[in-house]
Amino acid sequence: MMKNLIENDIYILPKKISSDNYGLYEGKMGVCISLYVSEQPADNIKAGELLDEIGENVCSIESFSFNDGLLGIGWGIEWLAQNQMLEVNTNEVLEDLDDEVYKLIMYNKADSIELNTGTLGRLLYLYKRVTSKNPDTNFYKDICNKECLVLLIDELYDHFLNGDSAIINQDMESLDSKRIENISQSLIMLCKLIPLRYNYDLVNEMICKIVSKIELFFSNERPGHLINSSIFLLNAWRQAGVMLGANQWAKGAEEKYKEISLNIDPLNLDDRSVFILREFGSLYPLVFRNNKSIFCNLYNDKSSNNWAEGWLLR
Repeated sequence: MMKNLIENDIYILPKKISSDNYGLYEGKMGVCISLYVSEQPADNIKAGELLDEIGENVCSIESFSFNDGLLGIGWGIEWLAQNQMLEVNTNEVLEDLDDEVYKLIMYNKADSIELNTGTLGRLLYLYKRVTSKNPDTNFYKDICNKECLVLLIDELYDHFLNGDSAIINQDMESLDSKRIENISQSLIMLCKLIPLRYNYDLVNEMICKIVSKIELFFSNERPGHLINSSIFLLNAWRQAGVMLGANQWAKGAEEKYKEISLNIDPLNLDDRSVFILREFGSLYPLVFRNNKSIFCNLYNDKSSNNWAEGWLLR
């Protein structure tokens, strides 16, 4: 089904998006990745043309947002390079963006942790950069990126654990669905950072306390309005277990999923939620309400699905 969607519908996407939208989620960077993932020679040519267009117009993009700004575009280029879909030295291509991101982090603390405009988007971009596979490394630039990564970990720690307004001190059942999703994304991001061992103690502490919070949440009866949001928490809990080898976490998430799966309303699920259900081996049909979405086009049997990192789903 998804193969047909890619073959038949992927060329519709560039016509459906704004001509000046070069972003990852709803713009030409996302379309570019979709085309490369399809592994069709003609698609690769079109992807290259789109990438050239993005490069020619990148100076006109002022936003650093992850959804439709420079951070998402930079992450996309690094993702393509690391997955051998693009032969490029990202230290050279992303050098100017790295400089701007450094200044952004040093002089403009994020107001929130959210992926689009907050700490998580900055963390995800820099995580991808410090794990690049370029043949040569600029020592100074590498140190700057790692310094920023450490500062962002401190920033995330403040949001989660410092002060009366710390996320970890709030009743999970009082949080809205967006906040629940942010917590889930944070846990996955933190697990990615563990092998790097930057601010290891802080990262490990946050992971343990978030997992404990999730376990407590699922030990109680969940409010009906959070049932669908629970999918994101279960996915993060399970992913944490898989990434860190904590089998009891993965097993706990899978058991809780079985308990709540019958109460999930499939009519109110977005594409990402359906993806998570598939991760749990659900029998839900792979039907997307918006079958022209970039996320939908990326979900196909030929990809490794590691592109889901761009939504912090794995």
